[in-house]
Amino acid sequence: MDESVMAAAMAIQSSNSLQVISEIAEKFAQRHEVDKFAVAYVKQDGMEATEFVPLSNISTEFLAHYAERDYFLLDPLAQYCLRTTTPFIWEETLALRDQTPIVRRIYSEAAEFGMPNGMTMPVRGFEGLRGSVTFAGERSKFGAKEKVELEILGLVLHARVGELCHDIMTRAQTLRLTEREQETLRWAALGKTSDDIADILGLTKRTVDQHFENAARKLGTVNRVQTVVKAFRHNLITL
Repeated sequence: MDESVMAAAMAIQSSNSLQVISEIAEKFAQRHEVDKFAVAYVKQDGMEATEFVPLSNISTEFLAHYAERDYFLLDPLAQYCLRTTTPFIWEETLALRDQTPIVRRIYSEAAEFGMPNGMTMPVRGFEGLRGSVTFAGERSKFGAKEKVELEILGLVLHARVGELCHDIMTRAQTLRLTEREQETLRWAALGKTSDDIADILGLTKRTVDQHFENAARKLGTVNRVQTVVKAFRHNLITL
């Protein structure tokens, strides 16, 4: 095994800084001609799955676009990742010509952001959360040696990021908003005031404000804007 793999793995394992870990992962990925990476954790509740990406150098524009359009639920590779434990190469697993227009669009947009192909490693995350590590870029073929090296670093990366983000992950598992709290935040995200929301939902302003307070307490936020943003980031509300 290449000594650089073990050196990178040891550096990640010994670091307490997500910024430093990100820099190590990015340099390692670039040496393998896949300059994009993402560390993801997925909470699955029955048929529903919610994805968290605490560390990534993929364009935030693409990640926001992916989340806003619920691509995670439409992306066949993302769903395949929930069912398998074996690393896979995108091009070897997904025949785009046989896919629906929406799936072809997802991967066309990924290619526009410099990710026409990639390797994804499904892993069991911290505290039992299922997750994955993805390395993506312009590389079209992955040799056996590269696959092993990326998998080793990916497993170390996923475990260490999970340890450092333990509190975040634990809170994410238990976040629950009632239907009324979700409705209240959704209307607030659309610019409605408490009075507006009360009229729309047929509630009193006091009840609407109580829903805001309950949601803020659950999410650990201090104002309405923070509450709406955090709920959106954790896929607790959709617009």
